[in-house]
Amino acid sequence: MTIQERIESGRYAPGAWLPTERTLAQEFSVDRSGIRSALAQLEEKGLITREPGRRPWVTQRGEKRKRASDPVPAVSSVQRSVVAILPQHPMHPASLFILHGLNTALRSGGAPPLRLQVFDTNGDSDSSAVDLEKQALDAVLDENVAGVVIWHMGGEDTLPQLRELQARGVPVVFIDRYPDGHYCDYVGVDNQASIEEAITHLRSLGHHRIAHLTTDEPTTAVIERRDSYLEIMSASWSEPRPEWLFVLVRKDIRYVKNEAAVRAAFDQFFGAPEPPTAIITMNDALAHYFMHEAASRGKSAPADFSIIGFDNVERHSPRPATLTTMHQPFDKMGRRAAKLLLERLANPDKNLEKRHILMSAPLLVRSTCRSLENAHADS
Repeated sequence: MTIQERIESGRYAPGAWLPTERTLAQEFSVDRSGIRSALAQLEEKGLITREPGRRPWVTQRGEKRKRASDPVPAVSSVQRSVVAILPQHPMHPASLFILHGLNTALRSGGAPPLRLQVFDTNGDSDSSAVDLEKQALDAVLDENVAGVVIWHMGGEDTLPQLRELQARGVPVVFIDRYPDGHYCDYVGVDNQASIEEAITHLRSLGHHRIAHLTTDEPTTAVIERRDSYLEIMSASWSEPRPEWLFVLVRKDIRYVKNEAAVRAAFDQFFGAPEPPTAIITMNDALAHYFMHEAASRGKSAPADFSIIGFDNVERHSPRPATLTTMHQPFDKMGRRAAKLLLERLANPDKNLEKRHILMSAPLLVRSTCRSLENAHADS
């Protein structure tokens, strides 16, 4: 059955993403250039819609195919405020870039431009962050706002308020992460592709004992990276050992007030019969925490282990960046979230299919990874 037949039969439903080019190429036993050519033909027929930085999706009935050059739809001047709910703290430099992207898109979204209100959800603990998100959503429910963009931190505790907003027809766009299983509009990165790229890079350097350091945060960004690591590693001969996965309890690492959690990860990894030679962390902060702990034990990257982070927060530092990492395009994510919100405001039908827009988070190779072959040559 061809891709077109699957669309016409309903196997690929209107509004649904198509599988990745890589998946389709493997299934049909062709190279990816052949898949791209087929997708271009399907787009010309109006069966799918494609945009840069995301997977194609099946065109819905009555949906106009959009191009990246299409203008952002204007919004009624009655709807004057968009609310951004996200943490404001030096620990979250991504927030500044997300806000910049939101502002850039909203300024061009209509006349007069929409006003952006920001609610800070940074707290001294996870429970206080949840409380701040609850307060922000209560305020939004009491006001006549146009829409909401949220970096979700409240877990199950704030879902009732978010569902109430959606029931009222207020567009809500989740950015970077969303509650697992929640039906929503979302802008983030392709975590599976990024973890696969990180593992492929490490394997090219001769690493097969690859560990993953993550947290117990119940959001999709964390879950997808962890599950992708386990799936990709399990698909090869280098099946991960239980001791190569360490899950930090977030309350133990809030702003590194308790470094015992990272210390336990170090002990588990390097106390194993076959210690990992490389580590992929859920974010850059964990990579730096781990390297700090390793330095206190007389070990360093890349001399004793290779390490890859996720986010590229070092781009915000005046010092030269050293950590090999996956680059999250936070500014672009903010712009795309605002554009999706504006599209929802221009088409307020609550029954429209929700959309997930995935951007790439490519690998940035710096100095914390080393070839094992070079290491053997030097010894």
